[in-house]
Amino acid sequence: MAQTTTAEPSIGQPRHYRTYGLIIVAVALLQLTGLLRFVDRELADVRFQAATRAASQQIVLVEMDARSLAELDVWPWPRRHYATALENLVAAGARQVAFDIDFSAASEAGNDATFEAALRRNGDKVRLSVFQQVGTDAAGEPYLHATRPIDRFRQYAELVSINVRPDADGLVRSYRATSSIDGHDYASIAAALTGIDRFASNLFSIDYGIRPDTIPRISFIDVWRGDFDPTEIEHRSIIIGATAVELGDRLAVPIWHNLSGPMLNVIAAESLLQDRALQSLHPILTLLLASAIVVIFTPAFARWSWRQATMATTVTSLSGFVATAVVQHYMPIMVDLAVILFALTLTFGISLFSRIDQQHLRIILDGIAANRRRALLQTVVEQSADGVLILDDAGGIIAANPSCARLFSKEMTAPESPVQALFVPATDETSAIFLEHLSASDPRAADGIPHEVIGVRPDGDRIELELLVNEVAVNHGRINRQIAASVQRNLVCTIRDITERKRMDAMKHRALEESLQAARAKSDFLATMNHELRTPLNHIIGFAEMLREGYTGPLNEKQLDYASGIAASGKDLLHLISEILEYANLDKGAFTDLKEEDVTAFALVEGCVDAMRDRASDANIDLMNTANATDSTMIRVDQGAIRQALLNILSNAIKFNKPDGRILVDAQASDGELYIVVSDTGIGMTPQQAEYALQPFSRIEGAMRRGKDGTGLGLPLAKSLIEAHGGSLTLHSIPDQGTTVYVTIPARRVFSAAPGTAGA
Repeated sequence: MAQTTTAEPSIGQPRHYRTYGLIIVAVALLQLTGLLRFVDRELADVRFQAATRAASQQIVLVEMDARSLAELDVWPWPRRHYATALENLVAAGARQVAFDIDFSAASEAGNDATFEAALRRNGDKVRLSVFQQVGTDAAGEPYLHATRPIDRFRQYAELVSINVRPDADGLVRSYRATSSIDGHDYASIAAALTGIDRFASNLFSIDYGIRPDTIPRISFIDVWRGDFDPTEIEHRSIIIGATAVELGDRLAVPIWHNLSGPMLNVIAAESLLQDRALQSLHPILTLLLASAIVVIFTPAFARWSWRQATMATTVTSLSGFVATAVVQHYMPIMVDLAVILFALTLTFGISLFSRIDQQHLRIILDGIAANRRRALLQTVVEQSADGVLILDDAGGIIAANPSCARLFSKEMTAPESPVQALFVPATDETSAIFLEHLSASDPRAADGIPHEVIGVRPDGDRIELELLVNEVAVNHGRINRQIAASVQRNLVCTIRDITERKRMDAMKHRALEESLQAARAKSDFLATMNHELRTPLNHIIGFAEMLREGYTGPLNEKQLDYASGIAASGKDLLHLISEILEYANLDKGAFTDLKEEDVTAFALVEGCVDAMRDRASDANIDLMNTANATDSTMIRVDQGAIRQALLNILSNAIKFNKPDGRILVDAQASDGELYIVVSDTGIGMTPQQAEYALQPFSRIEGAMRRGKDGTGLGLPLAKSLIEAHGGSLTLHSIPDQGTTVYVTIPARRVFSAAPGTAGA
């Protein structure tokens, strides 16, 4: 008997050669529209993970981390901290320092002046950030607003762009070497630090194969304290920026999930340094490769069985991925593999399904899509952080998600359980009506408005909830002649636990009440101090003066000494109380009504020097006024307040000077402002002591300071009086060499003797 063998059916050859053209056109359209770009992103991420590399160690990240925030214990930080960090980094040999920090608004004048001085000294090594952010104009229309450092800072440093834009998937993948902001081109912070600011396309992809854990990092607090190894900084570029999560500067990125903005800029700079600024293969070359795949595999698939075709497709796809990974590892080139794989898959699919009944195929595809949609919706509901309940038309529970079961219990949210058992009856009329409608599945409960209700657990514990009810309609199509189409309506409840939010609101309310009570107590105390202490002290001083002057009869020498001592001690105590009350008034904002008048700057300074000359002479100290007596500069100030401030400064300079010491007082107008400088040859202070001396009630301990009376309010009071005029007071002191106090009167209060020439 003759035997016949039957070969495995092969995949049919396309009927027309135009299939080549149709596939290539489809591939070209996908290439142009970028619809498969999300696949290339995922493939690129896998390639990054497969071939990581270390950083070059040439760029150091100074982190404004959680430890720095905790130890500095104030936010925003005074800009003198940034000045100190800059000086320490430059002193350690940093090649350049870039601040990924917003300096677009002025802060406290003294701090700004300190930071400006640091920039002036080191500006050739400093890069300050400029960026764009979305704002709205007066008409409510969005626009791009350019944010730059204030003028006094940016004149000393190069401006660099820190703008980055996420791709369509919300992750930051690409980076611009330069950016145009308001018509000006700015190098990016990465390009500026590496000296590479131009590419053929300007845009490149960041190499996220560079591991963040290999990037040198130093905490800002250590830099500020100078507690770091200078060799870690020498000849390196520095980026200073916020990495603490609570500061919010976080960006979603491939592989590493999220990075701080400064860390992303470091990785971008490393991409430039290591010649890893990735560029995509030209689209035409990609299209040519895809076309070659179509031309080669279309006739091959027609000859092969479906098993052979499947194996060839799989092997070719894996080989393509390996090849692109090797290319990307050794060269800064990214091959868009998705279009090529799509061309291969489409060629295989057309060949495979050309002999399948199209009706069956459509049913299969529709079923797959429907199942995916149902699975997606079910996943969203099941994994929602809020509780979700679906009710029937009688107020019974049809279904509840796991979050709802955790809020109450599985038993209370079981199917057919009454929804009214979950909530405590409301006491107000509106909530009571709402819960009544909900219990009956009345559509009026679906008002789309969040309601605050009280829930109850099986153990009786009550929880505060926010309840939102909506009505949904499900259309059941016609099945056959006997079962017609119908619409089923259900109420869907979204439940959120707001117990913690309500607790926090209550805590804020209590804190506000306590703050108001403390303010009232302080005001009452000041009023009592003013009346109850000053009045009897004035009586004591007055009676002591009367005794000393002999109004009650002659006194012997010992009695005169006693009376003089009583009067002097009373005056000292009255001065002490006056300083405390005056500082307290300034601290609570009471010193706002300045009694302004025009006064010659030289006359004001000379008057203060004359008032302290006898005291300086008694202490064997040479007090000199070096201001130009012919200078006609005038200032519009509260003369009493400025005089009090200068007397406090001179008093300290005398008190803490050395025998045969010297005090120089100078006043000069410059750049529209008036500068008053008081320098002494006294015992001086360390920088930490100088900062402490400006704090209220601060008394610096030391052998040279023992026996020096005072409240510790002289300099803080002087500083507050100057700042009430919009000016500033700063200290520069060196131990055993002396202290210099700088007082600045702002330009708006300075003018020449001739009317109408006010300073700008």
